[in-house]
Amino acid sequence: GVCPTNGCKRIVKKACRYGVCRRCCLNKRRKETEEENCLTSETFTCPAHRQTMKQKTSIPHSNNNITTTTKQTTPTTNTKSHKTTTKNQTTTPYTAKSKVLLLGTGSDEQLGGYSRHRTTYQNSGARALRAELQYDMSRLWMRNGGRDDRVISTHGREGRYPYLDAEVVRFLGELDVEEKCDL
Repeated sequence: GVCPTNGCKRIVKKACRYGVCRRCCLNKRRKETEEENCLTSETFTCPAHRQTMKQKTSIPHSNNNITTTTKQTTPTTNTKSHKTTTKNQTTTPYTAKSKVLLLGTGSDEQLGGYSRHRTTYQNSGARALRAELQYDMSRLWMRNGGRDDRVISTHGREGRYPYLDAEVVRFLGELDVEEKCDL
């Protein structure tokens, strides 16, 4: 049949607990879960639709679990075109309960991890590379810090930056460019 929701003309799944189409079922579940303040991917799954519906609202900070899906793939080669593609074998969900994340922010900026650092060294030498590394460190928080912090805190986590520890920065700053960079 046709969805009984006003203005909706989509097809109804017979076993839907609300007797409506997939989109209207999602909207009804969203309203229910917002009232319960319980927003997880499981709450948006209707047994009749057998497809996890994606939420468009943010996860509250009180939710201490991040659920992620990983896909294991195997490369396959097309003998005619010699192109390598991947084929999904399994999908394994897992939940992270950690509240603190260790981040690698600052490592590339101090250890010459970007390709432009190698180019600078090859074209202008060690002194120019040292100046560029110092410049990268001086603008690190303007470029990445605010964005990274917002993304992490949105998920109720805290970031730790071991490469930006004062002792690590001092130690790496004292090393010659040739010693700390893979040029």
